[in-house]
Amino acid sequence: MVTEVQDQVAKIPTSNTGPSCPPPPPPQNPKNSSSLHGDLKFPKPNKFSGKKEEALTFIMACNSYLDSKGTGVVEGDQINWVCQYLEGAALEWIQPYQERFFLQKELVPFLEDTKAFWAEFSKHFVDNNRNEMYCLKWNNLKQTKSVQEYIKDFQQYLVVLNYSDSILHNKFYASLKKEIKDMMLSTMFNWHNSSAQQVYDKAEEINNHFEAY
Repeated sequence: MVTEVQDQVAKIPTSNTGPSCPPPPPPQNPKNSSSLHGDLKFPKPNKFSGKKEEALTFIMACNSYLDSKGTGVVEGDQINWVCQYLEGAALEWIQPYQERFFLQKELVPFLEDTKAFWAEFSKHFVDNNRNEMYCLKWNNLKQTKSVQEYIKDFQQYLVVLNYSDSILHNKFYASLKKEIKDMMLSTMFNWHNSSAQQVYDKAEEINNHFEAY
């Protein structure tokens, strides 16, 4: 079975180094990063009032919903959408920044950058002890099931950890199953020079071939 999968994955072009053979026909249902979760239904988040024990659940619900909609929404609009679900102490926290940004036309960088927004949000509402617990769980995380489940667990802890892309792709690759890493090697996929998202996508592509055969 592994040989058959290797043959199938090997047909996927990884570079444009030579004209020796024509490219294989495209798959009938191609995937791309903007539609990866397009067929899944994620509920909108519940309103967040500022309770620390609910902060991470709110962050994950927002990110899951926005990810399911693809990558076409600009970051500022994503943040405005999230702010519609703030109430109580959380709404009181964000309103002064919104007034400065929208009414006084002052620069508020974290209202235009989702990574910066969640970092600022986490400083105010995420329990530091839970943050440390998530960091420990993320460091100990390894792929034991499908790549899709591994990606879900992997990204679940990242919403408050704020790691760089290079750290993410190194950790993600290192904790993949050996068979997935071996297949990346056999198809000459250069994970060292790829973004974290590209490594996620390649691992999922290989996993899908294993499941198909």
